[in-house]
Amino acid sequence: MNPNIYPPLAEELKRNIVKIQPAAEIQPSRQWVKIMPDWYNKRQYTKWIQIYTSLDTNWIHYEYYGGYVCLHLEGEYTDKKYARQVRELKLSVKEFESEIKWLAPDSDCISCIIREEVNGTKDLIAKLARLVEIFDENIVNIFSKNTTFRELKGEYDMAAPEYRSLSEERVSIQNMGITDVFDLPLTIPDYQRIYCWENKQIEALWESLKEIQPNTPYHLGTLIMQDRNGSYEIVDGQQRLVTLSLILWGLGYTGNIPLLNQRFKDSDAIKHVRNSKAVLTTLIRDLRNNQLLATILESLKFSVIVIKGNNLDLAYTFFSNTNSKGVKLSDYDLLKAHHLRYISSEPQARHLANSWSRLTQKKEDSKENMEVENSLGNHVYRLRRLIRKDNFNEYGHYIRDEFQASPIMSDVPPFGERFDYYEPIQGGPHFFAFVEHFNEHYKSFIKLPQVIKLRDHFINRHRVYEEMAETMLFAYYLKFQSQYLSEALFCILSKLAEHRYSKVRALENQVQRYAIDSNIVQHIQFSTSPTFFLAAVLKEIQTGIMDYDITDGIRWNFYKKMCGLFSSMNDITVTEIQKRIENEF
Repeated sequence: MNPNIYPPLAEELKRNIVKIQPAAEIQPSRQWVKIMPDWYNKRQYTKWIQIYTSLDTNWIHYEYYGGYVCLHLEGEYTDKKYARQVRELKLSVKEFESEIKWLAPDSDCISCIIREEVNGTKDLIAKLARLVEIFDENIVNIFSKNTTFRELKGEYDMAAPEYRSLSEERVSIQNMGITDVFDLPLTIPDYQRIYCWENKQIEALWESLKEIQPNTPYHLGTLIMQDRNGSYEIVDGQQRLVTLSLILWGLGYTGNIPLLNQRFKDSDAIKHVRNSKAVLTTLIRDLRNNQLLATILESLKFSVIVIKGNNLDLAYTFFSNTNSKGVKLSDYDLLKAHHLRYISSEPQARHLANSWSRLTQKKEDSKENMEVENSLGNHVYRLRRLIRKDNFNEYGHYIRDEFQASPIMSDVPPFGERFDYYEPIQGGPHFFAFVEHFNEHYKSFIKLPQVIKLRDHFINRHRVYEEMAETMLFAYYLKFQSQYLSEALFCILSKLAEHRYSKVRALENQVQRYAIDSNIVQHIQFSTSPTFFLAAVLKEIQTGIMDYDITDGIRWNFYKKMCGLFSSMNDITVTEIQKRIENEF
């Protein structure tokens, strides 16, 4: 190729540079077009023209050479530390494979060309503009991020974060992101200086991190720390935090990573840290997701328990078995911590904490709720809302908020514990006794034949009506035990049936509102005998199935369930209810 064509061609490109590379307007002083000799050819017959990208480096540029327009990545961008970004760049332009072609890389350059040869100056300008259109934004997005892989070798020298108190309480619970945690002056106490994670745990944590979705909080369990008025000693969570420190460092995080300054003395711990570095080096190099660091920093969350003082046993008393992978503290964990704060006797606190753990322990591989979730979280919660005529507020930490200690007057002591479901919650032992009381009643309640039949007949379909009927029947059972329980179930379900028959669609919030307005729970509470409750509700049941023009299958199915349920009950002795069943079903 005649080298004399390059100077005029370069001048033509300079005059048209804004058409090719609009970023030239942002940096007018930059030399965006450069004519270069071929330094490997002494005669310098072969030359090429480079146009730079919007990225602030000369090692990534567009080039006209040998009749083709191409993208070149040179210098450090051909090293293994940028292999992930190069792979991401190739994937980001995969849809343009009919126009462009990646050439086999050599040791000095990674190249991608537009397949068609250049035909004249105007065609050159058009093809360069097209290459910029395909690549420029992706190049800036991918290579401008500070997420280059770091070698996990050698010593680290990072300034320790400054100490700040998170809370003045003896025990506090913080919901913290990973950057908040690493902004604390973390230390590993001498008795904890054993790092022992093997490949299996490291790889499991890595896979968990890869599952995190952007803008979606991902809870990686609980951390327990001891506030030493200068540092935060890690009581529980060392293995995860050490491994996360190495991961963040390898992904290129430039913020605080205080545990990198820790030194392990135990030979086994040193061996395991060395192995962890080797495993993570391979995992990070093979990573395809260049957004992982940003996602971790944004979404990874912990429940952080901070204990002030020197009593380590207290930390384990308050929180045990709560650091499972990806599981945040439940409302029941939070209630446990909340009410233990009201107990000054440590032996009593430990006893109640252990009892609570047994009560809330879920059977392994079981999909069933804990008993306390059904007794306290469903029935007692609903009854407290129904008796106050409050709307159901089943979002966020609604269980925690409902059963926190009620405010008191500091100079007037609380008294009069009766274990009514609607009574104010006293902080401390009263709460644990309150829960135990209703849980024991619930365990007896669900064994009753009326409850078993109710669940069997309404299983899967009409769930919201069945659950509401069961809650109201539980209130009746708490007041009158098994006396006329079948009759009470008939009255409750017949009242709820009026709503089911009158609605084509039964939305859950509408059923809840109807249950509130029905005053069934109030009738139970203010009746001194079953006769007053049954009479009051029967008086309010005005209609039956024959009063509705039911053509759809759902309402008719509900009626059939009612027929099957009450035709199987032969213990109903109240004459008026017997007649209603005969006429209705």
